[in-house]
Amino acid sequence: VYGIDKMHVVPVSVKQDQVRFGIATSVFSKEIKSAALVTTTLKDKDGGVVLSEISPLAIAPGGNEFYREYTFKDPILWQGKENPYLYTVEVTLNMNGEDIDRITIPYGFRDIQLPYSAKDNLLRLNGKKVSLRGVSYHQDSPGVAVAMTDEDRKRDQEIMLELGFNWLRCAHYPHNVKEF
Repeated sequence: VYGIDKMHVVPVSVKQDQVRFGIATSVFSKEIKSAALVTTTLKDKDGGVVLSEISPLAIAPGGNEFYREYTFKDPILWQGKENPYLYTVEVTLNMNGEDIDRITIPYGFRDIQLPYSAKDNLLRLNGKKVSLRGVSYHQDSPGVAVAMTDEDRKRDQEIMLELGFNWLRCAHYPHNVKEF
């Protein structure tokens, strides 16, 4: 039995006073039918536990989907460069008293609203209007093409920040995960 190396945090409702989010992941088993416990833990930036819940999961041979929703109060919302607050979301799979898989990701809770008309053409982040300034970024560097080094990426990011960009569209193909 093993978990997949991906977990999705699903923002169900993000408000100034409360966040409701879901966790979606998959657990695979070749042959055995068993029971497991899935522990979902949310930690603040200092490592303090904001939420921790244990959910039972019946495991059948093949793929097993896991989805649960959680709520916590008084969140610190991610506000871009102004306040890039990240929580740590950890999901642990336990069978017979032994942790057999764990995945941990940083996550910033935020509410993004797109404009509905040409009159109000600004995106809203947590209720605040945000004017987007950015580029359609083609991952390429002189002499190495798409085989960019971390230094090449860092240089490009510094130039974009210097120009005041707060938005980036990755053009043409999947970019290196370090872009994000």
